[in-house]
Amino acid sequence: NIPESVTSIGKYAFCGCNSLKEITIPNSVTSIDEYAFSGCSQLKSIKIPNSVRFIGENCFSMCESLSTVFLSDSLKSIEKSTFDSCKNLTKIEITANITSIGEFAFSNCTSIKEVIIPDSVELIGKFCFNNCQSLEKINLPKSIQTINKALFSGCIELFDINIPHSVTSIHGYAFKHCHKLMNIRIPESVESIGEYAFRDCHILDEITIPESVTLIGSGCFFNCYRLQNVQLNEKITKIDVETFKNCFNLQKVARFNDNIDIKSMAFSNCLYLKPEDFTEITK
Repeated sequence: NIPESVTSIGKYAFCGCNSLKEITIPNSVTSIDEYAFSGCSQLKSIKIPNSVRFIGENCFSMCESLSTVFLSDSLKSIEKSTFDSCKNLTKIEITANITSIGEFAFSNCTSIKEVIIPDSVELIGKFCFNNCQSLEKINLPKSIQTINKALFSGCIELFDINIPHSVTSIHGYAFKHCHKLMNIRIPESVESIGEYAFRDCHILDEITIPESVTLIGSGCFFNCYRLQNVQLNEKITKIDVETFKNCFNLQKVARFNDNIDIKSMAFSNCLYLKPEDFTEITK
């Protein structure tokens, strides 16, 4: 046990202590610095007391046996890579005072199935849930404005996600390799969708691009094999490189703008798509 006289746990304090299975953090501790418990491969659970107001980046990264985490109610943020590669972690509940979750914070947590994020969270960093291969569903907070780069890339079991109306942009690779994502509703608040955002969403079968969207990045729907119907809007003036490449079952593209610029390989290998399947829609 750490004595009550300790007020902070310094950088790399227990880093690489492979035999450490449990530890009690006293209420006297107010901060835990970066990499403090990184690589403690046999540490199974951790309770961070409410006295702790700060946890540094990579604090519990590569704690491969860590399955249970209780976060402090006093935390305002989860820093970069805090729980990266905690491969036995199955659930995490973000406490109500946290406003930001750093990039790679839960990346490679391959067993995590459920994440509870309160509406206090305004920012979720890029790659935050990258390669969370067991994550099935998640409700994003109503306060975030951006779905950052590769946020859910490699979440191969993700089938249900709610994008709140506060979101204005979906960045590149956000849902890449989400193989089981069948339906997704893009709200009217979204103005741009980045490159390869939905690449390899193999069973996504229909998508409607709302009126608000003015930009769709290259390769956005690359390898969406089951995608059959796409409805664009009059503000979309360009279909970028590889946007719908290998959408083998695409059969209809409804669009408002008759002068749309179609770039190279935009519809490459869309085997069933014919010129007459491009329809102009009048309001």
